[in-house]
Amino acid sequence: MLRALALTAVLIAPAAATSAPWLPPTALAPPTRGSGPPAVAGNDDGRAVAAWATRDGVMASLRTPGGPWYSPARVPGSGRGATDVAVAMTDDGLAAVTWVERGRVRGSIRPARKRFLPSTWISPAGRLALGPRVAFGLGCGPLVAWQSEEQAGSAIRAACGRGDGRFGAQARV
Repeated sequence: MLRALALTAVLIAPAAATSAPWLPPTALAPPTRGSGPPAVAGNDDGRAVAAWATRDGVMASLRTPGGPWYSPARVPGSGRGATDVAVAMTDDGLAAVTWVERGRVRGSIRPARKRFLPSTWISPAGRLALGPRVAFGLGCGPLVAWQSEEQAGSAIRAACGRGDGRFGAQARV
């Protein structure tokens, strides 16, 4: 019995040592100067979206369940100077990407299995916006929250997406 356990341990140990917990990395985009860190979101069936800021705007790449990453594409309406990229995705593949551009929050919604819609300004002009975060659920499609620098100090503001690519009025939280 002891000999059988020892043999089992020898046979199992090499297999466990050689199996990697991660698949090999995939290059989503060629090397470029001025790219920011990526944001990534996915769902349980294997769909995923990754987005990052570049000198020319926000780029996004999508992955189908069990498939490869698609070539990145520029999010419509994104421009130079984008930072603080955030993404979210629902179970059915609806995605949203937000970022800060010219001190304001901007965002785009991607209906399931379609392209990102033209981006829209979410935060008002005249107030510096920082660190947007985006999520689905919570009665919004999607919900975006950010820090707003105002005369009286910092405030947290939020806006709900209407699902048609536009965002509703923001609220101070």
